[in-house]
Amino acid sequence: MKTTRKGRLAEVKVTDTPQFTDERGSLSVAEGMQGIPFDVKRIFWLYDIPEGKTRAGHAHKTCWQSIVAVHGGCDIYLTDGQEETTLSLSHPTTMVSIPPGIWCELRNITDDAVIMVAASEYFDPEDYLKPYSEFIEWIQDTL
Repeated sequence: MKTTRKGRLAEVKVTDTPQFTDERGSLSVAEGMQGIPFDVKRIFWLYDIPEGKTRAGHAHKTCWQSIVAVHGGCDIYLTDGQEETTLSLSHPTTMVSIPPGIWCELRNITDDAVIMVAASEYFDPEDYLKPYSEFIEWIQDTL
C-alpha cells in the first residue's frame, strides 16, 4: 500500500497498527495520537453495504478521519482536486488517516465489509463538502 503522493495528498497517513497475536487470536490497537493523528470525538462503522454501492463521496472542511476495514475490504479513492490516488484496505491492521480538504470515496466494497471510521469532530452537516463541484469551489477559494 506504499504510494508516493504530492501536494495535499501527501498529508494522508497510512499506518500499520500494532498487532498482538497469541493462541486466543489477534488484537490491533490505535491509541490517541499514536496512530490516529487527532483526538477522537466520534466513531462510526459501515456494514451491509449493497453490492456496487459507494460510501463517503465528500470532503470535510475541518474534520480528520481515520478509516479501518475491520472485516472485508474496500478501495479508498482520494483527491485534492488536482491529484488523485486510490488505496486498498483489506486488513484490520491498516489505517488510513485523511485530513480536511481531501475528497474521499469508498469503492469496490466487499459484501462482508465492516468499515470503522474515527473522526476528529462531532457530526456537523455544515462541515461536509458535497457534491464534488462544491468541493472544487471550496478548494479554489482556500488556495
